[in-house]
Amino acid sequence: MNKEQRDKFYEELNKLILYNELELESASKITEETIEENKKLKERVEELKDKIVSFEVWYTLLEQQNKRYKQALEFYADLRNWRKTDTERINHSPSRIIADTGDKAREALN
Repeated sequence: MNKEQRDKFYEELNKLILYNELELESASKITEETIEENKKLKERVEELKDKIVSFEVWYTLLEQQNKRYKQALEFYADLRNWRKTDTERINHSPSRIIADTGDKAREALN
């Protein structure tokens, strides 16, 4: 190998080393960015898990509220509660609806 060939070889070798160093730097940067993005995604997942728990609690409360409303509506919608029974007529007592005076509605709203 003569001097010219050796110099060309070293020149190509230095180019290859520089290229590999740049690739390594780029890969390191990508890895750091990936690690940072992964950290952010994990934090977001935890936030969403907390929201799911909050929504489950909220949903349960709404189900309970809906059940109370339904029971009150069924009471007021039932015609038998508006009509006086024979006993109520004999005793001159009000029907169940009149006697209730809205208690079931107020209870459902609380």
